[in-house]
Amino acid sequence: MQWVRARRCGAPRPGQASMTGLLIDGVLREAADGRTFPNINPATGQSIGVAPDAGRVDVAAAITAARDAFDRTAWSRDHEFRAHCLRQL
Repeated sequence: MQWVRARRCGAPRPGQASMTGLLIDGVLREAADGRTFPNINPATGQSIGVAPDAGRVDVAAAITAARDAFDRTAWSRDHEFRAHCLRQL
């Protein structure tokens, strides 16, 4: 999987195919150890794709990125932007 710089909120645009990956520090990436698991449609039981299976290294990277974003960017102070991102979920 190619690493892709995500849009600021990470949400796909309408009509755009969404990519699967771990969104860590604004980048969609595979799990560090390359593990994946099937994404199963609960209505049909069929696999609709695969998703990266995050491990300890991925979790540590996500925590570090989140702490950095909170401490060094306006994320912790820009309530309007955070609300905007949450509404896109």
